[in-house]
Amino acid sequence: MIYYDSNNNRLVYTGHAATAEYWDKHWNIEEAQTLRRDLLQTDKNSFVARITRAYLKPEDGQILEGGCGSGYKLGSLYQNAFQAIGVDYAKVTVDTLNRIVPEIDVRHGDIRSLEFCDNFFAGYWSLGVI
Repeated sequence: MIYYDSNNNRLVYTGHAATAEYWDKHWNIEEAQTLRRDLLQTDKNSFVARITRAYLKPEDGQILEGGCGSGYKLGSLYQNAFQAIGVDYAKVTVDTLNRIVPEIDVRHGDIRSLEFCDNFFAGYWSLGVI
């Protein structure tokens, strides 16, 4: 079940542990060509693009997306000339994205334990992991 917690201003998932298997099933990327087209033709004025441009320029450096899922925020950043790295622990989803859209940098990992040096990223996106 998914519901909105208005006291804390967030979405809440109940009934499922937030495992990699759960998220692989949730994202369930099957239509490779449709996903590729959607990620590489993201609206250049998307929410992610507008907010990112308000604070950063592409030359400011790398942006990290924690819990990138099916990659739509990464697609928007890519379409707007930002350098971004997505990290997710749903391995099947990450492997599928790497196969379908190799030009977008998606890595398998745990956002709580990354091997990047301090201050490597200029910005961070996450709409579900924080």
